[in-house]
Amino acid sequence: MSLYTSSPIVNETATLMQARGYFSQALVFLGEVRSNNLIEIVYPDAVLQAVAWERFGRWGAMGANAVDCLSFALMESLSIREALTFDEHFRMAGYSMLPEEQIYHN
Repeated sequence: MSLYTSSPIVNETATLMQARGYFSQALVFLGEVRSNNLIEIVYPDAVLQAVAWERFGRWGAMGANAVDCLSFALMESLSIREALTFDEHFRMAGYSMLPEEQIYHN
């Protein structure tokens, strides 16, 4: 099974870790996510970004941020219907959220 993420999600995660005082762990996280063969990092191109901005026009007023909308565009392009997230905006946009038990035990 492959897991997909995007470079903005990786950046957002490392930035949050750094902001909370976990810079060393952010570096470890970056190293691990980049070297993990089960995780494919997608780097958005201009077409995917344009779709994301269109999604932002639709979902932004309901609270989804621009990175959420990039994830929606990426998931749509890869025909992914389940998200590994706690963010309810994904459910609002029609995606299934993996149960919390699966997040911690898989």
